[in-house]
Amino acid sequence: MFTHLLPGFISRLSVALIGFAVLVISAKYLGVSSRGEISLFLFNIALLQIITEVFTGYHLVHFMTKYNASKMYRYGVLFLLVSSLIGNTVLLLAGKHIEGFFWQAYLITFLVTLNTFQCVMILGLGKLKMYYGLSLLQPAILLCFLLCYVFFSYDLTFKAYVYPLLFSFVLATGISFFLLWPQLNSNSDLKPFNAMSIIKNGIAAQLALMMFVLGNKYSFYLLKPGAELGLYAAGISIAESVLIMVSAMLPIYLSKIATNQKTADTKALTVKFGISAIVFCSIGIAFLGLLPEAVYLKLLGAGFNGIKMVILFYSPAVLFTALYLILSNYFTGRGQAKIVVRSNLLGFMLTLILAPWLVSHYHLKGAAVCSGVIFVVNTFFLTYFFLKRKPTSEST
Repeated sequence: MFTHLLPGFISRLSVALIGFAVLVISAKYLGVSSRGEISLFLFNIALLQIITEVFTGYHLVHFMTKYNASKMYRYGVLFLLVSSLIGNTVLLLAGKHIEGFFWQAYLITFLVTLNTFQCVMILGLGKLKMYYGLSLLQPAILLCFLLCYVFFSYDLTFKAYVYPLLFSFVLATGISFFLLWPQLNSNSDLKPFNAMSIIKNGIAAQLALMMFVLGNKYSFYLLKPGAELGLYAAGISIAESVLIMVSAMLPIYLSKIATNQKTADTKALTVKFGISAIVFCSIGIAFLGLLPEAVYLKLLGAGFNGIKMVILFYSPAVLFTALYLILSNYFTGRGQAKIVVRSNLLGFMLTLILAPWLVSHYHLKGAAVCSGVIFVVNTFFLTYFFLKRKPTSEST
């Protein structure tokens, strides 16, 4: 199993290392308050990306061999332009935007979603190596621009991250478009696409993802903007870094269960992957917990005092997330995404009830504990239905 994970693991490890370098540089030179603004800014973009991917997400790969890619692309770009504008306007009216950065947020949202859309189309057209290369491109460009801005600019504020982020997506989107353009007419003989069939297919998956993200990170809207949010976001980012091996497992696991119709075999495979995920994450969490806080402060700066506490309190959420990801992909791969939607809906409803009280009384600890409780509930919900599913294979 693990030899098949190596290419995906290397790709994800490279992205993770670049992401960690971006986190360290932005934290050390821009400070904990700017990290709070950056975290809220990126969280808003992530929510809007989930919405836009109802049409342009990874489920689109399923339709690439059926529909005309050129027409699909034109409609997709129009959809992203409109939905990005509407989504950012709603966030502005709700008071969740970083003040004075509406147009930058709109442009970056559009570019993020467009670049992802183009990469998904490249993947759907079978250009796997090109896809892996593009997945590394934007983080690498962001790191280069951030280093230039930090060492050649005297304005070490939120702007020092936003503009490198904008420039990195301008370049990455341009390059992905240049690589995609010759491929768009490669399946021009296929029938024009049915937009509603794509949207209907994407709604269930994106709804589940939206509730998953909000259930985990709704506390971003409850913590104090600036230093408190910056400390919390940095802590959970470091804790979640141990999930890299799980993310490398998922494509292999999903492909295996999607092509195997024997319930007994897929359940045995799920147990195997689930145990492996928990073991890898336990080792990673133990390593992070053994590091003295002085190491984190040396990397990130004195303003991040207390970050080890966030990592430790968030650790149960990470461990249960590892098993949750395996189980949710089990049901998705078996065509039972509705069970995952119900699980995430339950978690999201609990978040709306628990998060305001826990965060108001226990602040950072309360936010971390709330995420842990949500993932415990979600995981046990999926485990119940997983165990309830009766084997159909005679080998049982």
